[in-house]
Amino acid sequence: MIGAVCIEGPKECGKTWTASHHCRSEIYLGDSAEPFHIRKLTELILNRVLEEETQR
Repeated sequence: MIGAVCIEGPKECGKTWTASHHCRSEIYLGDSAEPFHIRKLTELILNRVLEEETQR
């Protein structure tokens, strides 16, 4: 199972620090250095979640 958290807020309010401080691992989706397959897998999972009638 893959778990994910969405942290929203204005720029420079500590979102990245908060996520990094409380997680065991992290993947930066906007980072072009991340392997393509990780970004593609995340995109597929996100599309599946958004297709569901009830958002989690």
